[in-house]
Amino acid sequence: VEETLEMLKNEFFYLLYDALSIQDQNPNLFSESDKLPNGVSSGNTQQDLDYLKSVIAPILPALPNHNLTLTDVPEELQDMFSPAAYVIPSLDDWKENVIYINTATKDPTLLLTLAHEGYPGHLYQYVYQRSLEDVGVMQRVYNFGGYAEGWAQFAEFLITQYQTKYNQDYLRYQFDFGMLFNAILPAMISIMVNYYGYSQEALENYITAIGLDGKSYAANYYDLVIDQPYYFFDYAVGYSQIAQLYRDEQDSLGEKFDMASFLKTYLDLGPGYYEQIREQMDVWADSLVSDAA
Repeated sequence: VEETLEMLKNEFFYLLYDALSIQDQNPNLFSESDKLPNGVSSGNTQQDLDYLKSVIAPILPALPNHNLTLTDVPEELQDMFSPAAYVIPSLDDWKENVIYINTATKDPTLLLTLAHEGYPGHLYQYVYQRSLEDVGVMQRVYNFGGYAEGWAQFAEFLITQYQTKYNQDYLRYQFDFGMLFNAILPAMISIMVNYYGYSQEALENYITAIGLDGKSYAANYYDLVIDQPYYFFDYAVGYSQIAQLYRDEQDSLGEKFDMASFLKTYLDLGPGYYEQIREQMDVWADSLVSDAA
């Protein structure tokens, strides 16, 4: 638990620094939204998905043939449903895929939501890895929740880096902000409250000390992390693991780092535990250094 909290804190401050740097360098950043009548979206879900596929084509392997059905969320569920959701298919029917779209919600960053649920997120990961015949059946079917959500969050990050249709700084700021306050910080708070026993007042003091509105965030999160103590970990821990792995390999390889090779190697290992994945990715990085030598 102590190591997990330390990892989350490292990711929190990395994202916070990145967001504040973007804001400092772009004083008119928030006026960017005024230029986007549909938010970060074309206004058409299928067009957005097609654009996402074009963005990832240079950096990710092509998918095998598969079908995608877009389905409206039933009216009775709209007020409690997220803007979009991917339905994990059964192992013997993985070519048939469904994404539910909640037409009743207005998502200002719908392109990132569709990246998370569709391409290159959940849909891409499940279709690609279930087509890998040299990955064991149990590995393909087992629920590695942190792996799946970590990849889907990283998929959003990839789109912020490679798309050219929208202001990249604005989109990356939106991603940073969402990761910070919808995943990383509440996961940190969940550990502090449920493991270390922080009171709401102690939590307020900690959040204030790191430069945020302690009173507001403590009030918003305290009861939430008691009611749902584990909810945020798949997203926060999963993303922190893959993001830190990516940065470590990029730093160690320098000019030898190739994003397409990194992503294919990572995905070809199949879903699994990060300790094992990191070992294999280090082997990949070492082989590149040896080949260059």
